[in-house]
Amino acid sequence: LQYILEVDQNCRHRSQSAIPGERVYYGQVVHLIAFQLPPTCPFAPTDLDRPMTLALAAIAPIKPTSFDEFGMPSYKDLGPIEVVDVPTIQCVVGRVKDRGVWTIIERDAIIQTFNATAAT
Repeated sequence: LQYILEVDQNCRHRSQSAIPGERVYYGQVVHLIAFQLPPTCPFAPTDLDRPMTLALAAIAPIKPTSFDEFGMPSYKDLGPIEVVDVPTIQCVVGRVKDRGVWTIIERDAIIQTFNATAAT
């Protein structure tokens, strides 16, 4: 699947101010977790007057080795599991294996590229 997380663009430069941005990631869902936070929970928003359902996904992100002409990554291995908020998930993608390497297939990206090329 494809998901987007907020990152600090200056994370490699500790002496510089943080520059927030978004980064697209791809990974495989390992578990989906949902639970309710009661209004009295110290971690719940302060204006919460009823239970709030929190949905999380445990994802094994891909380790991209290269990118094709459509910008889709190829990979051989998955990284360590990370837990993300389900609303960060953008779409479900497919994958194709060729000579031991998996390539992510996202139809929207291919269609957009084809349409842009056909229009010129």
